[in-house]
Amino acid sequence: MSSDWVPFSMQVNNVQRVNTVLDWARRPDDLRPRFITLYFDTIDTAGHGDGTSGEMLDAALVEIDGNIASLVDGLVGMAQPANLVITSDHGMAPTSSERMIGIDELLEPDSFRMIESGAYATFEATEGNQELLETHLLADHDHMTCWRKEEIPARYQYGSHPRIPPYFCLPETGWTIAAARSPVAWSGGNHGYDPFDPAMMSLFIAHGPAFGPGVEIGEFQNTAIAPLLRHLIGLPGQSSQQDAKAVFGPALIQE
Repeated sequence: MSSDWVPFSMQVNNVQRVNTVLDWARRPDDLRPRFITLYFDTIDTAGHGDGTSGEMLDAALVEIDGNIASLVDGLVGMAQPANLVITSDHGMAPTSSERMIGIDELLEPDSFRMIESGAYATFEATEGNQELLETHLLADHDHMTCWRKEEIPARYQYGSHPRIPPYFCLPETGWTIAAARSPVAWSGGNHGYDPFDPAMMSLFIAHGPAFGPGVEIGEFQNTAIAPLLRHLIGLPGQSSQQDAKAVFGPALIQE
């Protein structure tokens, strides 16, 4: 079984990416990969730059639709059956400079270190300033909620790893947390907000001989795709088939 990889580069266009996958699929059976991943950055890039509507995003959707069609047509043309799982890792929400939270308006600059910022933010207090930081950061805010890492709601499944900073803030979807408000007007899109917000939902399409036709399934967490893929390619693990069918149902996954 072959094992190939190429480093991600935005200098490689989508047509080249599809053609690379099709070249791998043309190999003899003993050299053909059983599992191939393919990423298109076009829609994410358009969403960040143009928000969730507009000509840039529309053009990106049309382009990727054509790229996927080329992949399917190429596989059909070489009579190579394949199970396709098409998904994204997140949704996208519109953002703008009008919906910003400037941390410098809440805390003295020398009382904290901002580790991450944007659709969420993480902090640590500078020496001797923990009480001051908590007093202001953990207070009620109009468009943002902050927690000590050990107090982040369990539904986020986040906060237990030692590398996660001591304080975590999550804004309302579409708001941006920054060290200071932007002095210039801007708009665009972002992700990383509450994963249970409908704006953060992503796409899931499964097609191929392993899947039942015309089946619609309910919402699920993206991590459930892992046992589905393990089951499809026959990786060891007794729970892969059970876990996959528990989420997607026997109607979707055919024997």
